Amino acid sequence: MEQNYKHRILSALSRYCDCVESHTYTTWAMCRAEEQIETFLLENAILQAFGLPDKAKNHLILYNLAKSNRLLEKKEEKVFYELSVRAEEYLSSRPKTIRQLLAMAKENKSDPFDILPELSVNSNSYTLYIYNEILLKSKASDEEILEEFNLLKKLNCLSYIYLLSFDPNYLKNPLFAELQQSGLKYLLPYLKYYHSRRHRHKMQSYFRQAHL
Repeated sequence: MEQNYKHRILSALSRYCDCVESHTYTTWAMCRAEEQIETFLLENAILQAFGLPDKAKNHLILYNLAKSNRLLEKKEEKVFYELSVRAEEYLSSRPKTIRQLLAMAKENKSDPFDILPELSVNSNSYTLYIYNEILLKSKASDEEILEEFNLLKKLNCLSYIYLLSFDPNYLKNPLFAELQQSGLKYLLPYLKYYHSRRHRHKMQSYFRQAHL
């Protein structure tokens, strides 16, 4: 690792430890929005620098390391060492290829929140649907699923899909037509699936209230 690069990481770790220290004496909800955003961005940058995926458990590991070492004189160097060890353990144990990762996921029915970050895919309703309903049930090839994930990254359209999931008239929504034309293969079955579940939950809630 180049010395300048390591220095930048140590600086980020020092700043992150300071953020954690300031949060120790207050609740997270009481922190200013700017502080919360800075802490989140620092966590992402640090995990990325060590090659660790954006998983909740990695964020928690980083936070606990910073919290336990925040009062040390060279706190950032201690956290740097601990993260380096964890990064080496992670890189030596992870599947070597994406095909191996997907095969492992299907065989073990792995938690999507463990697998999707490994693919650099954000976890949201649509990507969870692809993972649980398409990948794990082997309704498409690995290549087709990876193509869909790559297209999602290219289009950066998850917020639009989120809006469609709350529009009962999504078929008439211009956003739907635009996304369909972009080549998303699982958008229509996802929306049918999502809206049918919402309708079923509404009906169940209605009948429960009617019998009270």
